[in-house]
Amino acid sequence: MLGWQYKQPAEKISVSVDFTNRMGTSETVSSQTVKAFDKAGTDVSTTLVDSSSSSGKVITAVIKAAGTDGENYDLQFQVTGSSGNIYEEDVVLAVRAETA
Repeated sequence: MLGWQYKQPAEKISVSVDFTNRMGTSETVSSQTVKAFDKAGTDVSTTLVDSSSSSGKVITAVIKAAGTDGENYDLQFQVTGSSGNIYEEDVVLAVRAETA
């Protein structure tokens, strides 16, 4: 796991993961997916993940203005490299509403 990312339920944010140190020097990204799971392990990707893209070996997911206050979600970033290797990194998305 790479770490934690915090957001409020109404925020739309980008979360990026850099696979440079995991992939071979000449290897490129063939495909990428980003999925989101709640604490029960249910796939909530359509609720939370707006889109994903790659720039070099950095994968960026756009997270929707969604999520339940107090919940932690597992964002799974998966990359298939040009060599056929599959790499995965996880980020915990913590949704917390701030009160004044």
